[in-house]
Amino acid sequence: YVAAPSSTFDMTLDTGAVGSTATFYQENTILPLQTANSVTLPYPGGGLLPTFLLTTRDLCEATFESNTVTPVQLFGSAEISYINRLNYTAYENPFATDVIYEIYRIEESGSTTLVATDDNGIFTYSDPLDPEEDSDANLCYVVVAVATLELPDGEVRQVRSRSNTVCLAQKTVIWMPNALRVSSATNGSFKPLLVYEGQLAAYTFVVYNRWGGEVFATNNPSDGWRGRKDDGRPLPQGVYTYRVVVEQADGTREQRRGTVTLLP
Repeated sequence: YVAAPSSTFDMTLDTGAVGSTATFYQENTILPLQTANSVTLPYPGGGLLPTFLLTTRDLCEATFESNTVTPVQLFGSAEISYINRLNYTAYENPFATDVIYEIYRIEESGSTTLVATDDNGIFTYSDPLDPEEDSDANLCYVVVAVATLELPDGEVRQVRSRSNTVCLAQKTVIWMPNALRVSSATNGSFKPLLVYEGQLAAYTFVVYNRWGGEVFATNNPSDGWRGRKDDGRPLPQGVYTYRVVVEQADGTREQRRGTVTLLP
């Protein structure tokens, strides 16, 4: 049998004869294997699923061919509602029964956590993120198919087949207040509220008065407009306009315009 993960293929051969050789086939690519070997193979892309096949040849030149196996292929998308959505294909092996899919989350630190188990063949999972946890902005995932194999000789084994790894990056989300009270001791500045601020590549925040004159500008997300002149005196109360321009980590730019009411 072959229990082949899609990104890294690890195998120990037990051919029953010293000096026998084996060949590993993937999409008509032939790779020789030693008694213990590991190869790394990319997915072919284009919606095609890789299929694995193993052949062995003993000292008497007898050739044996395994069944074919199609491992899990994982897809994912980062959505603006603080959700990473995953979809994956079925593990295909003619000897496999009772397949369970384990979904793992991998953080940037390398920590791996089992977040869900699919024993009904749903083939989809939505991972809810914490908008206050910066580490949730960049996460990777793998799916492991755990299958029971009933081999032709009657032996029953459990195998684990690992999918490709999918990494998803959330974008910075902008939330804007609509008022600033100059005399407030607890909320004395006006600035965008940024979710996953660490994803920013560039940032500009500008406030204008009613005549279009610039009264505040910064490229530092930590700096806010306090509704005051340079000498500390309050600016006239009323409606001011603002512009926020951010560049996401992937190079996309987003601009937000609006108004804020300055209160005494």
